[in-house]
Amino acid sequence: MIIKKILIIVLLLSQFAAFSQNLTVLDSKYGFKDFKFGNNTLPYKNYKLIGDKDHEIILFKKITDSIGDIPIKYAYLYFIDSSLSKIEIVVDSNIRYQSNLLLALEAVYGGPTSYFYMPELFNSKSYRWKGNIVELEYDVWDDKVYYDSGPVYKEWLTLTYSLISYDELLKQARKKSYNVDDF
Repeated sequence: MIIKKILIIVLLLSQFAAFSQNLTVLDSKYGFKDFKFGNNTLPYKNYKLIGDKDHEIILFKKITDSIGDIPIKYAYLYFIDSSLSKIEIVVDSNIRYQSNLLLALEAVYGGPTSYFYMPELFNSKSYRWKGNIVELEYDVWDDKVYYDSGPVYKEWLTLTYSLISYDELLKQARKKSYNVDDF
């Protein structure tokens, strides 16, 4: 009887360990693939500028790469004072990739540190892994687009890697700005 209880406890603990978090990997990668936080804008001069406002520059490019067998469609790079601080990756929205991507993320980083379901916002689901330096957010956006022929459902799958200090860095950069009201 005692051996049976010990065996059950060991099995339960091994299941927990299988899904335990490995957020040190998230912090040590310090970005996604070749996109590393702190890079300046020069290596990305062939990307399209889609935003340049108040110390934040946003670059965009359609890319051909993959996460395993999951095709990547786009990369959005966010720079604060010319330093890469956030990376948004949009992957192919084929429904079969939705669970595959979540399983892959859980295999690498463990279970998410938080989960949000927001039916009022495109029926979206958000899974987050928060390390000490880097945060990863996996979002599934279900959107209903209406055409004359009726509603069409679209789905977006995005991975957003950001420095945990992103909002504070942007706030501090904007504080350094001067405008007419300062004089």
